[in-house]
Amino acid sequence: MNTLFLIAGLGNPEKKFQNTRHNFGFQVLDYLAKELATPFQSHKKLEGDVLKTAYQDADVIFFKPHTFMNLSGRAVSKALDYYRLPPQHLLVIHDDIDLPFGKMRLSFNAGPAGHKGVLSIIDTLKTKRFYRLRLGIAATPKDFSNNNVAPAPKVSTEKFVLQNFSHTESQALKTFIPRATEAVSYFIRHGFHQTAEKYNQNQ
Repeated sequence: MNTLFLIAGLGNPEKKFQNTRHNFGFQVLDYLAKELATPFQSHKKLEGDVLKTAYQDADVIFFKPHTFMNLSGRAVSKALDYYRLPPQHLLVIHDDIDLPFGKMRLSFNAGPAGHKGVLSIIDTLKTKRFYRLRLGIAATPKDFSNNNVAPAPKVSTEKFVLQNFSHTESQALKTFIPRATEAVSYFIRHGFHQTAEKYNQNQ
């Protein structure tokens, strides 16, 4: 049984960021850890939390950087070096404000599209040739169509991603997060193309 992938969920480490949109990657990995009934262990040398386990008949390393989002590349690079894995064996799970909430998209060799955590990884590894599971967090007009609820005031992207998920979003996460973990599982078993065909959603 060989290690196939380092699966890194992105987020900010402090407790106050726990339920924010920018910590979506952490939330998916925390859900997986709960399903596996196996806790993460702090790995100071790698500046992150590590869960190494047999998953879907493969050795997989789940990883949550201790660095803040904008320095994600430092910890991810250390983890890849430590486990002697090339960037092509990396899957990064992160929030994406360019996708509507509830949609996700698997990509490879793509630019950061303004995501500073992804930009940090690209700059540090000096390549875009790794996989990403992008989880949509953008509000859509239909979110405000019921009960005379007005759209939330416009805020900067930086503020929006650091806000907690709304109550409605939190309820929807009960199905969105399991679907994201299902996509991770399918990716490990079937690879990029089949997973993208099955799970990619643009609208």
